[in-house]
Amino acid sequence: MDSSKTVEKIIPSIFERKFDLLVSKILLPIFPLFVKPNHITFAGFAGGLFAALSFYLASWHKIWLVAAAFGVFIHLVADSLDGAVARERNQTSTRGYFLDQFLDILFFVAICICIGFSSYAQFEIAGLGAILYPFHMVIILHWINLKNRWPFPKFGPFEGHVSLIAIAILTLYSPNTIFELNGFSLGWFDLAIALSTFFSFIELLFSAYQLFQELD
Repeated sequence: MDSSKTVEKIIPSIFERKFDLLVSKILLPIFPLFVKPNHITFAGFAGGLFAALSFYLASWHKIWLVAAAFGVFIHLVADSLDGAVARERNQTSTRGYFLDQFLDILFFVAICICIGFSSYAQFEIAGLGAILYPFHMVIILHWINLKNRWPFPKFGPFEGHVSLIAIAILTLYSPNTIFELNGFSLGWFDLAIALSTFFSFIELLFSAYQLFQELD
């Protein structure tokens, strides 16, 4: 992001803050100087696409869920590290800011779509997540552009990544269907996406209303 524009990050999750500090403390001192923040962003996105493809391939063999969890972890670390490297080495840029936001949206949408097309989740439910996340990002970007504030959701990126990893491992050792509802066979991913989508939608409405109240 442009260094001339100061944006206040509001991160309510203590886990998010602690993880960012841990990544900075461990990886920043050993990271090569020739590696730029955008390189890390692209590497994280590659890990995210690998995770999405692995979620889909798990329809044929559940061992791919382990690969998916690994890909999600790579994306999580890169998503924290690119910003830390940019700030520490004074390499922040508007190009990097756009790339980070855009690829994050593509990552989450790809994850939802691939899970939706898998044999252990319903596309109708996973599709809701793929639709809602870009809307949430629109509200966040309006906060940044209009109020110079970046409010992270209470259930933020760290929790989202960790939940994906946990549910992937849980699904690995569980049957594809954990309960039936109106003729639909639902699994752990269906339950998690449905619940997170509902609460995210409520938070989206509240955030939009709060922003509207603060505008002139």
